[in-house]
Amino acid sequence: MFAIAALLIGGASVTKATIGQALLGTVLFHTLFIVSPLAGRNMFGDAQLGEFFRSFVAYGVIGVSLGMHAWRKQIEARRKLGV
Repeated sequence: MFAIAALLIGGASVTKATIGQALLGTVLFHTLFIVSPLAGRNMFGDAQLGEFFRSFVAYGVIGVSLGMHAWRKQIEARRKLGV
């Protein structure tokens, strides 16, 4: 799951990914692991809130990208049918 999230954060799509996107996503995703507990501790006084935010972002990126992919496929199918 983390590898998928890193790819998607790097700008890859469900159907196409490049090496540059994979490397960028890995750097950004691991930065999120470092920054989120510190931000949670500084903003709310509890590092665990930062971890919840990190999980929300990681799984949210996956969910949004899969939802967008399904939506795009549905639009393409409608165009082919002429609706």
